[in-house]
Amino acid sequence: LRDRKALGSSGACEAIVGALKTHVTNDSLLSVILRRTRSLSDRNLAIRGCDAIFQLARSNDSNERKSKNGSQERRHKLVIAGSCEVVAKLFLRHGEEAAVIHAAMKVVVVLAEGREPGNNVVAKRLTLLGCCAAVVDALATFPVNSQLVKWSLRAACVLTQACRLSVQLLVDEG
Repeated sequence: LRDRKALGSSGACEAIVGALKTHVTNDSLLSVILRRTRSLSDRNLAIRGCDAIFQLARSNDSNERKSKNGSQERRHKLVIAGSCEVVAKLFLRHGEEAAVIHAAMKVVVVLAEGREPGNNVVAKRLTLLGCCAAVVDALATFPVNSQLVKWSLRAACVLTQACRLSVQLLVDEG
């Protein structure tokens, strides 16, 4: 936990999201859709980046869960740095890579879960960026991947609990 707090206060949130942002924003959105990159290094970078965001954003210490200050502050830094936009682009770029989608779903959940008012804003942002469509796509594409299905369903729950817009988009998407 001390390491997570130290990383959060030393600029790690911004650095990690910045590295992933560079990875996914070198291409235009159209080229990302038309040419999904399949290189092993790109996939590993996406997975490791999502894992780093997930670890920084979550709270697994009982004291931190009670206060919510540490993890909420790190989540806020990650969102301000552009983690929502990065995750949305990862869904587009790596939509057929189960391991990347699994890691990205975990990020959606950890960024948007909770009852704090800021989390509703994050959930709405993720929804508007296409994460509801990504949830539906993941469930349709990987129905036998139990861990991916679990995290996709958690993402759907978190997004729908946060805003009615998510419910409508999930219904519209399938």
